[in-house]
Amino acid sequence: MKKRIAHSRNQRRGAIIVLVLVGVTIAALTSLAMTRRQITRFRFQRQVERDRQAELLMESIRDRVAWRLLSDDNYTGEMVVWQPADSGMNEPAELVVNVETTEGEWSVEVVVQYGVEDPHLARRRLDWVITRPQD
Repeated sequence: MKKRIAHSRNQRRGAIIVLVLVGVTIAALTSLAMTRRQITRFRFQRQVERDRQAELLMESIRDRVAWRLLSDDNYTGEMVVWQPADSGMNEPAELVVNVETTEGEWSVEVVVQYGVEDPHLARRRLDWVITRPQD
């Protein structure tokens, strides 16, 4: 009888140990899943911020180029590359501005590449036309 009671006590202990191990494993896996979600969310937020910076940068470039063209026509036929330090972004970026003259207007193309530390380089392109003022 004593052996039987000891055996059932050992079974209960074993069951409790297994239950605790299963609980700890579930908690660890849940924590890992939360960490992965947080990393994904952080990367997404970072990409959204980069995209916002690139859009602001392109608007700024558009304004600068338009002002320069309308004031003294200096960019015509040139390709201008801004260095990363000039980009205004928080990370390296390359900007290429290409201006072509057509009859009575300028065709402007701006390309921004950024996110060079990530394997997926983001690239934004913007085309617009600036009409020359009538004399």
